[in-house]
Amino acid sequence: MKDSNIWELQELDLPIASQNAHVGNGCFSADSTRFYYSNCPDPSSCSIYQINKSGEAWSEPIRLGSPINENGSSNTQPMVATFDDQEFLYFSSDRPSGKGGYDIWFIEIKNGEATTRLRNMGTRINTTGNEITPWFDSSDTTFYFSSNKQMGFGGYDIFKSKGEPGKFNTIENAGTEINSPRG
Repeated sequence: MKDSNIWELQELDLPIASQNAHVGNGCFSADSTRFYYSNCPDPSSCSIYQINKSGEAWSEPIRLGSPINENGSSNTQPMVATFDDQEFLYFSSDRPSGKGGYDIWFIEIKNGEATTRLRNMGTRINTTGNEITPWFDSSDTTFYFSSNKQMGFGGYDIFKSKGEPGKFNTIENAGTEINSPRG
């Protein structure tokens, strides 16, 4: 929490801990009334969950249904972004209807609920490899992600593309200041 231009660590009491799964990759909605995160009983089997804030209390975790979580696939690394007063949930999934490996998908969120139109980011972003860790910077409309198949220096590189949800320009490698060959 930022207080007088100084950042202070503040403990969050979110009911997301699990003794039977790894929990991580969390993000808040723009209004901070929803928190999305990954729950992974094993590394290849993740689902995206949501908790909702009412007053000062958080709800019990809710496993999101279709089309976000698809049975038989791993759905992980949620990221919420706002563009033109619309809210979008981006995430990575290895569902069979993708381009191969993990692809990045997105869906519009209206009134705190996912719409039914789930979209793949397309071949400009997704490849036969793995595209993971989506992040959209609404302030300058740049989409960032990692890939092990795009033209990079080795392993997973970070890439970026300017645009808007569903319409991104040609991607660029984020460069040697961020990426390096794996050793």
